[in-house]
Amino acid sequence: MLEEILPPGLLAVLYKKANAHPLEPGEEALLADWIGQSPHKEAFVQQLSNEDAVWEDLKARYGFAPEGEWARMQQRITADAGIETPPAARLRSLRPWRWAAAAVFLLMAGGAWFWWNRQPGMRDIPTPIVQQTPIAPGKDGAILTLADGRQLVLDSLGNGVVASESGASVYLNNGQLAYNRSTGQPGAGQPAADAYNILSTPRGRQFTVVLPDGSRVWLNAASSIRYATGMTGSRRVVELLQGEGYFEVAPHNNQDFVVQVGQQATVLQPASGSKKPGFNINAYQDEPGILVTAVEGGARVLSGLLTQEGTMPVNAKTQELQPGTQATLQAGSIRLQQPDMGKVLAWKNGFFNFENANLQSVMKQLERWYDIEVVYEKQPPPIFFVGKLSRKMTLEGVLKTLEESEVHFRMEGRKLIVRP
Repeated sequence: MLEEILPPGLLAVLYKKANAHPLEPGEEALLADWIGQSPHKEAFVQQLSNEDAVWEDLKARYGFAPEGEWARMQQRITADAGIETPPAARLRSLRPWRWAAAAVFLLMAGGAWFWWNRQPGMRDIPTPIVQQTPIAPGKDGAILTLADGRQLVLDSLGNGVVASESGASVYLNNGQLAYNRSTGQPGAGQPAADAYNILSTPRGRQFTVVLPDGSRVWLNAASSIRYATGMTGSRRVVELLQGEGYFEVAPHNNQDFVVQVGQQATVLQPASGSKKPGFNINAYQDEPGILVTAVEGGARVLSGLLTQEGTMPVNAKTQELQPGTQATLQAGSIRLQQPDMGKVLAWKNGFFNFENANLQSVMKQLERWYDIEVVYEKQPPPIFFVGKLSRKMTLEGVLKTLEESEVHFRMEGRKLIVRP
């Protein structure tokens, strides 16, 4: 799958073309030049005249609710095209405006057009996905395990206090977990709290928590962290037990912020009195290594865990990360690289980013977000994808997009069977 950023003005030209508006000579030339680059582009433009096919494809691909979005989409596109938008009251009777707006706005994915560069021997007719109840995308939700072992399913609770832990009130506020200490503030010199909570997101869930020190953590699907409800002493320690999280560290002059990644690595954010450093850690167990990416401010990465005294373990390797730098930890080694930050943070921003991702990597992301099982009929083909899709799409919508490649799918309940 390839991604192309559309030439300036082409989105508006396609919209005018879909609605049979006359094109200026320069617009005709722009469209002809674009169509001439590929037969797939010519086929796309021809498809715009097939209202029913485009409309049904959009509904299946995006799970799109037809009413309520049309005015916004039309305003965005027609402003560039210089076309008067029809009154809102006429939208129901002007179906071509509706499907054309959707076709251009959604199929172009906000300015990027996705298509598959077909290779010799590729099947022209894809195997259809078995129709069944659509599998919805993931949503906010998590399980909080208290110090006494009780578990709270947070997405089943409303706003307000949900528990009390070691002098702190634990409460929900609009889908976010937070702590409010009734006596004192965390800081060096106070007795260490021995109450620990575990926040876990199942597959198909994501969640945000404000830790007792004010730091904020975004958890991706199938992830969990363990932390003290007091965060006292010289270090604030969080354990990333599994999965992926983005950590926005609250500045404290006298407390380092430490993330222990399983038994394999430590990410240290030195005490700071200003700014809010942020870093992303990807530590899924089915991935080949641990990825630590410094986003705002720097961080120090160690191949091992700090001792009880806070010193480095013997023979541990360490690297300083500057903003925009990523460390890969694997088999005790640390390798630095400059990552695509959009790809690193896509999950937090509500997208899948499949930049240079192979089929297995894409399927792992879908397994976690849609809570499905992926099975391969044969050896996965060596194909790579490029592009960005919304994590709000239904699973069927994502699969329809991926099926434009030489890989096809069949659904059996929540089992996704990958067919070459």
